[in-house]
Amino acid sequence: MSWFDEPRTIGGIPLKGSFLMESGPFGHSGASIVACMEAGFSAVSTETISRTDGTSPWWNLYQQGETLYNCSKWSDLSLEQWVHQEIPYAASKGAVILATVGHTVEDVESIVPILDQSAIAGFKVCSYHADQIVGMVRAAKRRTNLPVWVKISANWPNFLELALACEAEGADALVAIDTLGPVAFFEEGEHPALGSPNGVGWMSGAAIHGKALYVIQEIRCHASIPIVGVGGIMDAPGVRRARAAGADLIGLCSAVLLYGLGCLERIQSGLRMKPVWDSFPPAPPSGPAHIQVDLDRCNHCGLCVKRCGYLAFQMVHGHLHTIDRNCRRCGLCQQTCPAISITAKG
Repeated sequence: MSWFDEPRTIGGIPLKGSFLMESGPFGHSGASIVACMEAGFSAVSTETISRTDGTSPWWNLYQQGETLYNCSKWSDLSLEQWVHQEIPYAASKGAVILATVGHTVEDVESIVPILDQSAIAGFKVCSYHADQIVGMVRAAKRRTNLPVWVKISANWPNFLELALACEAEGADALVAIDTLGPVAFFEEGEHPALGSPNGVGWMSGAAIHGKALYVIQEIRCHASIPIVGVGGIMDAPGVRRARAAGADLIGLCSAVLLYGLGCLERIQSGLRMKPVWDSFPPAPPSGPAHIQVDLDRCNHCGLCVKRCGYLAFQMVHGHLHTIDRNCRRCGLCQQTCPAISITAKG
């Protein structure tokens, strides 16, 4: 059994594995939650349930490579429909449901006591407003005995301070990170790609992965409660990076929107394979660089020559030559060589 298949309890919720479907279109209804569970997810976060209308405008998602821009709102289903239809249906099929509640203390005070009577495994609170999130955790903990997770936004300059304050209020797990923004994107340089006023929205997917890893690592260095790593995780290497940063559970959303529910099996298959690179060495080489090329493995593709802006590689009559004095130790050649034939040493 691989580590991601092992049963575990994260943030007070027993799980059969390591993958959470994070809030988004696949948490829109009981039927979509069941589909996620059947695809192998261990739990599903609902779309955010709020007291205000969640109807999204036309053209609320836009894809650019592996990055998504969105102006989606929150759940457009009523609280009553969640309580009487969607949650009972998903729970009857064995789904592990995390009810997401936003975006204010008042929302939590009115919604949590009602959802607390339904067949959910726990709550997750989220907000666009940094000044609300700690109070939301406090209000939720006073109104339920179920676990309360909290979504941490990297849009908050003091995200670490707020994460630790949420932990102090009794949060059971931290989910990092939320979408980044606000941002805008224009199709063909003329028209806003999103249907919101002025095309303003939020960004997710591969473009935010590095930021997510930074936030996860910062929180892990200071917080003791579990962290759910979310943000631009598209494949097995992304999962490994999130775990290396300190994530205890992996959340997916954009990857599923781009590649479908089957991407989870692809990611898990990749995790079962031994990676060529588990991580970078704990300490980089020091001193002047010396580039070594394994000529038995080198396929003379010339990619290192094309990509090195410092001109540390030259192809002469079909043979690769290295110029140590030009190397500036960036590591790009070693990371991207398709034949894994380059080693840069100090």
